[in-house]
Amino acid sequence: MQVTVPGREPRGRRGEGCRSERRPGVRVACRGRPGVRVARVLGAAALVLAAGAPAGVGAQTARPVPGPVVPPPEFLAAVEAGTRGVDGRPGPAYWQNRAQYRLDASLEPATGRVAGTVLIRYQNDSPDPLDRLVLHLHQNLHAPGVARNEPQEVTGGVRLGEVRVDGRVLEPADPDGPPRAGYRVEGTLLYLGLGRPVDPGGVVEVEVAWSVVLPASGAGRMGDSDREVFFVGYWYPRMATFDDLRGWDAEPY
Repeated sequence: MQVTVPGREPRGRRGEGCRSERRPGVRVACRGRPGVRVARVLGAAALVLAAGAPAGVGAQTARPVPGPVVPPPEFLAAVEAGTRGVDGRPGPAYWQNRAQYRLDASLEPATGRVAGTVLIRYQNDSPDPLDRLVLHLHQNLHAPGVARNEPQEVTGGVRLGEVRVDGRVLEPADPDGPPRAGYRVEGTLLYLGLGRPVDPGGVVEVEVAWSVVLPASGAGRMGDSDREVFFVGYWYPRMATFDDLRGWDAEPY
C-alpha cells in the first residue's frame, strides 16, 4: 500500500528532492518539492468547480423592468382639478372637511355599559353639496347578525337614541322606500339623509345619543380586566372621511 502525504518529509532514505520511508506493508512517499503538489491539487479542484458552476453565477442578474403605472380615473380627475399633484401630494386646490366633537358619556363598571351623547360640528370644505352624511359605529361589530371576518363577542352592539341634525330629529328611514330625511344603520355604518344638502363652505351639527356594552375582548383593540380596568377604543360615533378621491369612505369595520 502507498500513501502520499503532500508537503510532508518523513525521515528515511533521500530520493530525488524528497525523503521517503519504508515500513512493513506501507510506503510513505513525498513526490516532488513540498507544497507543490498541494498547489496543483487545489488548482485542479478550482477548475473542476468552475467548470461545473451554472451559467450566470457570479454575473450580476438584470433587474426586472416594472410595467407602466396606470393611475385610477379618480386620481387623474383629482390631478386635473388641482387637489392632488402627480406624486399624490396635496395640490393648490386641496381641501379637507373638518369635524369637531363634544362628548358627554359615562361608564358603568359593573356592567361595562357606556352611554352618552356626541355633538359633532361638521364643516363642508369640499366643492360638492352633501345630501347625506356617513358615520362609523365601530362597536356595532358586536351586534347580532353583523358581517365580520372573525368571531366576536355579541353584546348587542350600538343602541341609538335620538339622532338630530341641526336640532331636527331624524326618524329611522325605510331602506326600501324613497330617499328622504332619516337615518339608516347598515352594519357598522350610520347613514344620515339630510333632506336639505350642506352647501360648500356650510356647517351642519349632528347630535347622536347612544349606548353600548363593551365586550370583554373585542377586535384585538379593547377589553377589560374583571370589570376593574377597561381598555376602550372606537367607542363613540364618529364621522367617516369624505375626500377628493372617493367621496365618502364608507367601508365597514
